[in-house]
Amino acid sequence: MAGYGNSGSIPSVLEQMDYFMKEESRPQTEEERIRDQALWNDYRSTRPHLASTPSAEAGRVIVNNRVAIVKDILKRASTLDSAGIPLDEKGLDKTMRALSSILIYGTRTDGQYNELEVVSKEAWDVNGVVALAKFLDERMCVPRDMGAMSADAIKRLSVL
Repeated sequence: MAGYGNSGSIPSVLEQMDYFMKEESRPQTEEERIRDQALWNDYRSTRPHLASTPSAEAGRVIVNNRVAIVKDILKRASTLDSAGIPLDEKGLDKTMRALSSILIYGTRTDGQYNELEVVSKEAWDVNGVVALAKFLDERMCVPRDMGAMSADAIKRLSVL
């Protein structure tokens, strides 16, 4: 009922969505990263098939589902012309490999490579990596496609 609980003013859903989008996509502090890794370790203690980090799990899911992802992107090629994603199978394969490598071996925050970086820094130079992360962030369904912590790793890359 109007007037009860919100003083008669309806909160702006768009403002709330913008706030949560910024909050979810900002780089994690070291304290948050340690907390999330401890939570992930506890979660995967009974699931030995999961990767060692949420980010690496996101990379594993992309690799495992690469055929379906390529099919989905190529099906939408006419609407993705200006998205910056390669729209040929060879280019998509290279871009998905680069994105998966970044997720599995290390991520970049604020233009700096973290101490876990193992993959060649050249992966960031592959055409369409950030655009592909943005596409996957918008298309994936949590928890059907992957868990929330892994999806967050992709979201943080999609805003770089």
